[in-house]
Amino acid sequence: MKFFASSQKRLLKPSIFRRILAVNILALLTLVVGLLYVDRYRISLIESEVGNLSAQAENFAAALGEAATNNKLNNENSLNQGRADQIIRRLAKNTKTQLVLISRDRTILSDSRLLLEPGGLVQKDELPPPETFPNIFTKHLLNIFDKFTFLFFSNLKTLNIAGEIITYPTPDLWSQIDKTFEGQKLFHVDISKGSVDKISVAVPVQRYKQVLGTLILTFNPLAINESVFLVRLQILQISMIALIITIFLSIYLAKTIAQPINRLVKTANNVRQGLSREYSI
Repeated sequence: MKFFASSQKRLLKPSIFRRILAVNILALLTLVVGLLYVDRYRISLIESEVGNLSAQAENFAAALGEAATNNKLNNENSLNQGRADQIIRRLAKNTKTQLVLISRDRTILSDSRLLLEPGGLVQKDELPPPETFPNIFTKHLLNIFDKFTFLFFSNLKTLNIAGEIITYPTPDLWSQIDKTFEGQKLFHVDISKGSVDKISVAVPVQRYKQVLGTLILTFNPLAINESVFLVRLQILQISMIALIITIFLSIYLAKTIAQPINRLVKTANNVRQGLSREYSI
């Protein structure tokens, strides 16, 4: 009975090894929790951005269906390219979104990035944002961090857009554009190595339930990448602080364990050599 009681007491009492192990995995657990949080945070931002872009596309398509159509005597409507181009440029003037209007025969009627100049059409592209990384070392470290997160911890399988479940990876819009002529809405999210490169939404342009064409909105979500970068930087800072605390606590525990053992060894050595008869341990 005494043997079982002592064994049970030893099992309930945490060993020194378990204490040191718990302290040493503190930084690792902080990093793992951070990886999972970044993935969930990125998905929520993507879902919100796609939802906003979808609502914007539906409003723009409704405006085009009302104001940029030619009414024919046989009740068949068609898009007026001149009026549609004016509306497209006005809608895209105060946004960073690219608007492309396509007819049913896949002809591009208007593109907000194409400007008519005296020398011909000129394509307008957004300049890349300035570097926001504090230094090169932090940049490379966060890139490795994000690639590791995307490969092993990413749960980006489905997107919930206004109650509609979209499976990722999403198909290319141009290969599925015929579905919009049937009244369907299409989504495309382009993600490479954890960075969101492009979000696109394609909606049908209708008048009295007659599909006249397709409107494609494409948005470069720099705000998502910036927000994820700031979160990654904070997680990296917290992990570094946890690592430093872990190192100091490990040193403290090692000294706490080693000091009485060293005193015991020193005292036993003195007793063995017969230097004195009384020692305090």
